[in-house]
Amino acid sequence: MIPKISLFGLMINTYTVMAGMAAITFMAMSFRPLRRSGLSVGGVIVLYIAVCITFVIGARLWDVAVEPDSYNKARPWYSLRTGGFST
Repeated sequence: MIPKISLFGLMINTYTVMAGMAAITFMAMSFRPLRRSGLSVGGVIVLYIAVCITFVIGARLWDVAVEPDSYNKARPWYSLRTGGFST
């Protein structure tokens, strides 16, 4: 995988772009079924926010469990960077 690409002079982290595209695709494909199941628009939005937060926390904790040696003072486990979600 190409880690970074240059688009119109702007360096873009491809992992972050792909994770964002996956989240947008999930939301687009699940909105109507969730609405049909009886959730309000606000309920769907709250569910999406909960899924995003749970994803970030779960991915970080999994990476810490699998690769504990890759974390130190320079790279704390509680960092909000998307780096480190995959090895």
